[in-house]
Amino acid sequence: MAMEQGAGRGVRVGRFAAVLLLVAAVAGPGAAPGDEAGTAAEWIARVNAALRPAPSMRASFRIESREPGGRPDVISGRFWRQFHDGTSRTLIEVDAPEAARGTAILVREREGSLERYVWLPFVRRLRRVQGMERTDHFLGTEFTYEDLGFGLPPERARGEARRVREGGRELIRLDSPPYHHYSRVTTWIDPVTHLVVRVRFYDHAGQLFREQEFGGVEEVDGFSYPTRIAVRNLITGSSSVLELADLDFHTPIPDTVFDTSEVGRRIEAAESP
Repeated sequence: MAMEQGAGRGVRVGRFAAVLLLVAAVAGPGAAPGDEAGTAAEWIARVNAALRPAPSMRASFRIESREPGGRPDVISGRFWRQFHDGTSRTLIEVDAPEAARGTAILVREREGSLERYVWLPFVRRLRRVQGMERTDHFLGTEFTYEDLGFGLPPERARGEARRVREGGRELIRLDSPPYHHYSRVTTWIDPVTHLVVRVRFYDHAGQLFREQEFGGVEEVDGFSYPTRIAVRNLITGSSSVLELADLDFHTPIPDTVFDTSEVGRRIEAAESP
């Protein structure tokens, strides 16, 4: 009788194991079956909160770009971000090289709307960047205007989220639906720090053509923040690396930094009746 009961338990255990294997096969390699990841929108919100951890942020930046076999080109400047009364403003100003000095980007987010402006002093033109223009490259680098908002765009919130394991590490993977000229954008997120680890971009033919890697995470003023973002064009072989230094989350940024900047004054003039 005991042998029969033991045999019955063995059959039940065997069937249960088979079900687990079937679930794992359906979930796909690297997936963590049975563990809800939440929604893509929730993770986009968490990432953007981690990238905007305080009401004020300032830093210096350096972008080094390389073409295959070519010499590096370097762009450097300053970066400010302020969050006040429900409005977020990000200002990027270029100091070098001399030919690009004075170029400025202002990203303004309020009540769910996102506005991007760029001031190009060499053509004395204020340009509002929207739609497909968001994926244009900034001053010949591999970074786009969308990248330099230092946050994930809302289009990726319409995707799907799942937990995966990669190299013994658990990550959140977001697969976004098509937007602009991307057929898919896949984003990997650290579920502990809520910071992006890697992003891959696919063209309309489904080919992987662009990749971002986030690293150099440092603890600054009590916040974890990535200080290095590398972008590679997998078709041309060109690459750009952005590095942040002198990070400061504690010093308040006055409105005059934005209002009296060249791009801020140009926007004010354009919006005034």
